[in-house]
Amino acid sequence: MKKAEKDLHQLISLGSKEKIFEKVDTSDMGSFDMIQVQEQIESSITTVGAIKDYLQSQKDLYLSTPRGFPVQGTISSPYGSRINPILGRSEFHRGLDISTATGTPITATADGVVVFFWLERRRR
Repeated sequence: MKKAEKDLHQLISLGSKEKIFEKVDTSDMGSFDMIQVQEQIESSITTVGAIKDYLQSQKDLYLSTPRGFPVQGTISSPYGSRINPILGRSEFHRGLDISTATGTPITATADGVVVFFWLERRRR
């Protein structure tokens, strides 16, 4: 099996159908069904394509998943239920507020697009 796999890799590395036909040695292959071989090749190509699609989607998910905090500071309002500081009523807070000094660098922790940004400046 390993030899057959090595031979197949060598043939594929030739690049073109013409070069493969020039180099392939069919003397010790015995009898085989070309239609079955073609169907197996097509199935393998489809499977490889599905694997590549799956890996791409997993890579996209990994790269878009935040890792760590974007800035050093104090969590001023955690994720979850809280009293809305503007409306004064209980509601679900879908974010995580981090308080830090003005001018502190902020780092992206994942790939993505900012769709909403809230900057609250409190006067002291």
